[in-house]
Amino acid sequence: MENIDPATQQKIATMQAQVQLRAAITGIHQACFEKCIPDKPGSKTIGTGQDSRTDSCFKNCTERFLETSEAIVQKWQNKFS
Repeated sequence: MENIDPATQQKIATMQAQVQLRAAITGIHQACFEKCIPDKPGSKTIGTGQDSRTDSCFKNCTERFLETSEAIVQKWQNKFS
C-alpha cells in the first residue's frame, strides 16, 4: 500500500474495520441463536411466551450482543479517530 494515497489508505482501513466488525457481530449473533434456540422439531417459537426460558435466554443474549456491539464500535471509532 506504499503507492496508494493516504485518503485511499484510510478508506481501505475503514472498510477492513467494517468487515471485521460485521464478522464479530455475526459470530455473536450465531452464538446466541445456537445457545438459546432449541434445535429440535416442534420446539416452541421464540417470542410467543410459550417457552419463558428460551425467551429469557434470547433476550439476555441479545442484550449482551448489543452491549458487545457497542463496545466494538467504540473500539474501532477510537482506533480511527
